[in-house]
Amino acid sequence: YQRRVRGRPKKLFIIQKMKTLALFLVATIALCVSQTIPYHVELDSGKYILDWAVTNQPQATVNITITLYQKGWIGIGLHAFNATGQNNVDMYDVDFYITTFSSGTPTTSDRFTNSANKGYSQPVTDLSIGGKDNVLSFTGSQNDQLSVVSFSRYFVTGDTVGDHDVVDGYMHIIWAHGDPQSSDPNTLAYHGSNRGHYLVNWVSGDSKPCTNC
Repeated sequence: YQRRVRGRPKKLFIIQKMKTLALFLVATIALCVSQTIPYHVELDSGKYILDWAVTNQPQATVNITITLYQKGWIGIGLHAFNATGQNNVDMYDVDFYITTFSSGTPTTSDRFTNSANKGYSQPVTDLSIGGKDNVLSFTGSQNDQLSVVSFSRYFVTGDTVGDHDVVDGYMHIIWAHGDPQSSDPNTLAYHGSNRGHYLVNWVSGDSKPCTNC
C-alpha cells in the first residue's frame, strides 16, 4: 500500500509532463503554420497562378510555386524595392527566375537583365555576369495542359551583381511565359503579349495591380 501511495506522485508528475509536452508541440505546430501560410494571386486572367510562403529557417526564405495552365516556360522577375522611373518598370534591372522544361522535367535558373534598351533582351544567367545562381532548390512537372514549378531563394542572397533583396513592402514583379502559339513554347524566346506586371508584398501576402507600370 505504501509503495502504491508513493508511486502516485511520480505517475502524476509523468502525466503532467506529458500534458506540458503536448501543449508545447501544439503551440509549436501552430507557430510554424502561422509562418508558412501560403499566399495566392491569379494573373493573366487566371492562367498564371502565383503562390508563395515565407519560412525563417535557417534564414528568411521565400518559397514560390507558379502554376501555368498551358505548356510553356515560366518566368518571374523582381525589381529592386522602391524602384522608380520608366526604366525600372520595364525589364531593366530585373532579378529573374526562369524555368524551362524538357520532357516534363524543369530547370530553374537565376537570371538578370540590365541592357540599355530598357532590358528588352533575353535575361542572362547570373553566373555569366559574375554573380551566383541563388536558387536553393526547385521541382516541378509539365504535361500538355499544365506547367508547374516550385523554387526557393533567401530574402538576402548576398549577390550584388544579379539579385535584389526581398523586403517587407510592395515589390514590383514581372511575370511572363512561353507563347502557346509558338512551335515550341518550352524554348526560351520572346513572350509576345504573354507578360504583365503586379505589386507583391512577399512578407504580408498583400498584392495589388500596378497601375503605373
